[in-house]
Amino acid sequence: MLPEMQVTLAKAHLFTLRVWLVRKEEETAEWRARLQDTQSGEVLYFKDWQALTKHIESILQEQAKV
Repeated sequence: MLPEMQVTLAKAHLFTLRVWLVRKEEETAEWRARLQDTQSGEVLYFKDWQALTKHIESILQEQAKV
C-alpha cells in the first residue's frame, strides 16, 4: 500500500446508517436513524437529522485534531 493511501485510510471513518419511517398517526410520520461506528461498534439512535449530523460532525472534528 502506498504511504498516501495509509494516511487517507487513517483519516477515514466508516459508519453504517439505518433509516426508517415511524407512523405516529394516519397523516403523521417521523424519520428515525440508527448510526453504528464500525470501528468501535458503538450504536446510537436519533429522532432528528440535526442531532445525527451534529454527532457525526463532532466525531470528525475530534479526529481532525489527531
